[in-house]
Amino acid sequence: MKCFGSASRRRGYQIWQALALGLCRAMLSMLIFCEGPEERAAPRLVRALSSLVPGVVRGLIGDVHVVTPAAPGFGAIADEAGVRHYGGAPDPAAFELALGALKGPWCAALKGDQRVDGAWFDALEAFILEAPQAALLRVAPQNMAQRLVPGLASASGVVWHRTCLAGGRVPSWDGLRGALRPRLTLSARTHPLSP
Repeated sequence: MKCFGSASRRRGYQIWQALALGLCRAMLSMLIFCEGPEERAAPRLVRALSSLVPGVVRGLIGDVHVVTPAAPGFGAIADEAGVRHYGGAPDPAAFELALGALKGPWCAALKGDQRVDGAWFDALEAFILEAPQAALLRVAPQNMAQRLVPGLASASGVVWHRTCLAGGRVPSWDGLRGALRPRLTLSARTHPLSP
Protein backbone atom coordinates (compact mmCIF):
# COMPACT_ATOMS: atom_id res chain seq x y z
CA MET A 1 0.00 0.00 0.00
CA LYS A 2 1.38 3.40 -1.01
CA CYS A 3 1.27 6.06 1.66
CA PHE A 4 0.38 9.54 0.34
CA GLY A 5 2.09 11.31 3.22
CA SER A 6 5.54 9.82 2.64
CA ALA A 7 5.61 10.67 -1.08
CA SER A 8 4.33 14.15 -0.30
CA ARG A 9 6.94 14.56 2.42
CA ARG A 10 9.70 13.33 0.09
CA ARG A 11 8.61 15.80 -2.60
CA GLY A 12 8.53 18.57 0.00
CA TYR A 13 12.02 17.65 1.14
CA GLN A 14 13.28 17.79 -2.46
CA ILE A 15 11.77 21.24 -2.92
CA TRP A 16 13.38 22.57 0.27
CA GLN A 17 16.69 20.95 -0.65
CA ALA A 18 16.61 22.70 -4.04
CA LEU A 19 15.78 26.00 -2.33
CA ALA A 20 18.63 25.54 0.15
CA LEU A 21 21.09 24.80 -2.64
CA GLY A 22 19.89 27.89 -4.50
CA LEU A 23 20.28 30.08 -1.41
CA CYS A 24 23.78 28.78 -0.78
CA ARG A 25 24.70 29.70 -4.35
CA ALA A 26 23.37 33.25 -4.03
CA MET A 27 26.45 35.41 -4.25
CA LEU A 28 25.14 38.80 -5.24
CA SER A 29 23.54 41.60 -3.26
CA MET A 30 21.67 44.15 -5.40
CA LEU A 31 21.20 47.83 -4.64
CA ILE A 32 18.73 49.78 -6.75
CA PHE A 33 18.98 53.56 -6.57
CA CYS A 34 15.89 55.55 -7.61
CA GLU A 35 15.70 59.27 -8.22
CA GLY A 36 12.93 61.62 -9.28
CA PRO A 37 9.30 62.18 -8.38
CA GLU A 38 7.25 59.22 -7.19
CA GLU A 39 4.75 59.29 -10.06
CA ARG A 40 7.55 58.74 -12.61
CA ALA A 41 10.04 56.68 -10.61
CA ALA A 42 7.63 54.22 -8.94
CA PRO A 43 6.47 52.44 -12.13
CA ARG A 44 10.09 52.20 -13.26
CA LEU A 45 11.10 50.71 -9.92
CA VAL A 46 8.45 48.00 -10.28
CA ARG A 47 9.78 47.08 -13.73
CA ALA A 48 13.41 47.20 -12.56
CA LEU A 49 12.61 44.87 -9.66
CA SER A 50 10.68 42.48 -11.90
CA SER A 51 13.67 42.22 -14.25
CA LEU A 52 15.71 40.82 -11.31
CA VAL A 53 13.39 37.84 -10.76
CA PRO A 54 15.30 35.52 -13.17
CA GLY A 55 18.49 36.23 -11.20
CA VAL A 56 16.77 35.26 -7.96
CA VAL A 57 15.34 32.11 -9.55
CA ARG A 58 18.81 31.16 -10.85
CA GLY A 59 20.16 31.54 -7.32
CA LEU A 60 22.49 34.37 -8.31
CA ILE A 61 20.85 37.19 -6.32
CA GLY A 62 20.54 36.73 -2.58
CA ASP A 63 19.21 40.06 -1.34
CA VAL A 64 17.87 43.26 -2.88
CA HIS A 65 17.93 46.74 -1.33
CA VAL A 66 16.21 49.84 -2.70
CA VAL A 67 17.16 53.47 -2.00
CA THR A 68 14.42 55.92 -2.99
CA PRO A 69 13.23 59.44 -2.24
CA ALA A 70 11.08 59.67 0.89
CA ALA A 71 7.57 58.89 -0.37
CA PRO A 72 5.04 56.32 0.90
CA GLY A 73 4.51 54.67 -2.50
CA PHE A 74 8.10 53.43 -2.66
CA GLY A 75 7.83 51.71 0.70
CA ALA A 76 4.67 49.89 -0.41
CA ILE A 77 6.40 48.68 -3.59
CA ALA A 78 9.41 47.43 -1.61
CA ASP A 79 7.17 45.64 0.91
CA GLU A 80 5.19 43.96 -1.86
CA ALA A 81 8.40 42.85 -3.62
CA GLY A 82 9.98 41.62 -0.38
CA VAL A 83 13.05 43.85 -0.59
CA ARG A 84 14.67 46.17 1.98
CA HIS A 85 13.73 49.84 1.54
CA TYR A 86 15.71 52.93 2.52
CA GLY A 87 13.79 56.17 2.02
CA GLY A 88 15.38 59.59 1.63
CA ALA A 89 17.62 59.21 -1.44
CA PRO A 90 19.17 62.68 -1.40
CA ASP A 91 20.24 62.00 2.20
CA PRO A 92 23.72 60.38 2.21
CA ALA A 93 22.83 58.39 5.33
CA ALA A 94 20.19 56.34 3.44
CA PHE A 95 22.69 55.40 0.73
CA GLU A 96 25.40 54.51 3.25
CA LEU A 97 22.94 52.48 5.34
CA ALA A 98 21.90 50.47 2.27
CA LEU A 99 25.53 49.85 1.28
CA GLY A 100 26.29 48.62 4.77
CA ALA A 101 23.37 46.17 4.64
CA LEU A 102 24.54 44.36 1.48
CA LYS A 103 25.31 40.77 2.49
CA GLY A 104 26.87 39.00 -0.48
CA PRO A 105 30.55 38.75 -1.34
CA TRP A 106 29.63 40.37 -4.68
CA CYS A 107 27.51 43.50 -4.90
CA ALA A 108 25.85 45.38 -7.74
CA ALA A 109 24.28 48.82 -7.79
CA LEU A 110 21.83 49.67 -10.55
CA LYS A 111 19.95 52.85 -11.35
CA GLY A 112 16.21 52.47 -10.89
CA ASP A 113 15.40 53.48 -14.46
CA GLN A 114 17.19 50.44 -15.92
CA ARG A 115 16.22 46.80 -16.46
CA VAL A 116 18.38 43.74 -17.04
CA ASP A 117 17.85 40.59 -19.10
CA GLY A 118 19.07 36.99 -19.32
CA ALA A 119 22.25 37.93 -21.20
CA TRP A 120 23.12 40.32 -18.37
CA PHE A 121 22.87 37.50 -15.81
CA ASP A 122 25.03 35.23 -18.01
CA ALA A 123 27.73 37.91 -18.30
CA LEU A 124 27.49 38.62 -14.57
CA GLU A 125 27.97 34.96 -13.65
CA ALA A 126 31.04 34.76 -15.89
CA PHE A 127 32.43 37.97 -14.37
CA ILE A 128 31.91 36.72 -10.80
CA LEU A 129 33.96 33.60 -11.53
CA GLU A 130 36.98 35.78 -12.29
CA ALA A 131 39.26 37.46 -9.74
CA PRO A 132 37.69 39.96 -7.30
CA GLN A 133 37.40 43.26 -9.13
CA ALA A 134 34.91 45.97 -10.10
CA ALA A 135 33.16 46.57 -13.42
CA LEU A 136 31.06 49.39 -14.75
CA LEU A 137 27.59 48.72 -16.15
CA ARG A 138 26.56 50.70 -19.21
CA VAL A 139 23.28 51.34 -20.98
CA ALA A 140 22.70 49.52 -24.28
CA PRO A 141 23.65 51.74 -27.25
CA GLN A 142 20.87 54.20 -28.12
CA ASN A 143 22.40 55.62 -31.31
CA MET A 144 25.05 54.93 -33.95
CA ALA A 145 27.79 56.85 -32.11
CA GLN A 146 27.33 54.66 -29.01
CA ARG A 147 27.40 51.54 -31.18
CA LEU A 148 30.71 52.62 -32.71
CA VAL A 149 32.24 53.83 -29.44
CA PRO A 150 30.65 51.84 -26.57
CA GLY A 151 32.31 54.08 -23.97
CA LEU A 152 29.95 56.90 -24.96
CA ALA A 153 26.96 55.05 -23.45
CA SER A 154 26.09 56.38 -20.02
CA ALA A 155 26.88 54.43 -16.87
CA SER A 156 23.91 52.59 -15.38
CA GLY A 157 25.52 50.77 -12.49
CA VAL A 158 28.53 49.02 -11.08
CA VAL A 159 29.41 45.49 -9.92
CA TRP A 160 32.12 44.90 -7.36
CA HIS A 161 33.59 42.37 -4.98
CA ARG A 162 33.31 43.35 -1.33
CA THR A 163 37.12 43.61 -1.04
CA CYS A 164 37.19 46.37 -3.69
CA LEU A 165 35.33 48.83 -1.45
CA ALA A 166 37.67 49.20 1.48
CA GLY A 167 36.17 51.48 4.14
CA GLY A 168 35.62 55.19 3.77
CA ARG A 169 32.36 57.07 3.35
CA VAL A 170 30.33 56.54 0.20
CA PRO A 171 27.46 59.02 0.44
CA SER A 172 26.11 58.90 -3.11
CA TRP A 173 25.86 57.11 -6.44
CA ASP A 174 28.74 59.13 -7.89
CA GLY A 175 30.75 58.56 -4.72
CA LEU A 176 30.37 54.80 -5.17
CA ARG A 177 31.71 54.93 -8.72
CA GLY A 178 34.55 57.17 -7.60
CA ALA A 179 35.49 54.91 -4.68
CA LEU A 180 35.51 51.77 -6.82
CA ARG A 181 37.15 53.23 -9.96
CA PRO A 182 36.12 50.27 -12.15
CA ARG A 183 38.54 49.64 -15.00
CA LEU A 184 36.39 47.02 -16.71
CA THR A 185 32.96 47.23 -18.31
CA LEU A 186 30.55 44.30 -18.14
CA SER A 187 29.93 42.97 -21.65
CA ALA A 188 26.13 42.77 -21.34
CA ARG A 189 24.23 46.06 -21.17
CA THR A 190 21.28 47.32 -19.20
CA HIS A 191 18.20 48.69 -20.94
CA PRO A 192 16.50 52.00 -20.15
CA LEU A 193 12.89 51.88 -19.01
CA SER A 194 10.51 54.19 -20.84
CA PRO A 195 8.67 56.75 -18.72
